[in-house]
Amino acid sequence: MVHFEPTPEQQRFIDAQLRTGRFRDAGEVLRAGLELWMRRQPP
Repeated sequence: MVHFEPTPEQQRFIDAQLRTGRFRDAGEVLRAGLELWMRRQPP
């Protein structure tokens, strides 16, 4: 398991994403960001 301690700015972003109703929890927000980052990396 990975431990993640968001900065206050990151936490505000996560909270804003949760309020949209698109994500069920912070883990989903983080997974979406990681997937996007992984797609941008060269093969």
